Amino acid sequence: MEIKIPVPDKTTDVVTASENTSQPLSPPVKSETNKSELNIFKKTSIEALRADIRKQEKIKAASRKILSVESIQQIWNEYIEATTSKSVQAALQLAKLRIDGFIIQITVPNQVNKDMVLQETNLLDRLRDDLALPELVFNVQTDISQFPDYQENKFVPTLSQKDKYLQMLEKNPDLRLLSQKLGLKIDQ
Repeated sequence: MEIKIPVPDKTTDVVTASENTSQPLSPPVKSETNKSELNIFKKTSIEALRADIRKQEKIKAASRKILSVESIQQIWNEYIEATTSKSVQAALQLAKLRIDGFIIQITVPNQVNKDMVLQETNLLDRLRDDLALPELVFNVQTDISQFPDYQENKFVPTLSQKDKYLQMLEKNPDLRLLSQKLGLKIDQ
């Protein structure tokens, strides 16, 4: 019975063993291969791989669309329509786009919008796929000066019951008389 055991050597070793395992194994028999045959095989397979890669790259290059702000804006708008989150839609609609090589420069008015755009990795993947440009990247910057009509939501502090009561008294002083007649007291 012959058992082939792979050995990390450049030649193939064949080890023979009898069915009775008490007998020692015979020494390995080495079969020599022609090194020039291996080199030719390696060269042709590497050349074939390189040719195949070149062919695939030419196909990709031919299928690539022209990179323009209009093509990006079209895909961008389609993504906005498909998105269900109103806050993401608002953030993406505010964004201003321009192209610098394979970098899509995005300008937004604040950090919150910047974070929302950066979280939309599906948008970047879609742009890469639709334009056949896997090297596309986002560069998101904040610049409030480019958004003159944009108004930040101002923080409105919550009012205590006493503050609410005082505001209502300013609008209608008869409220004091009503609260006294009904015996109402304001929590401090």
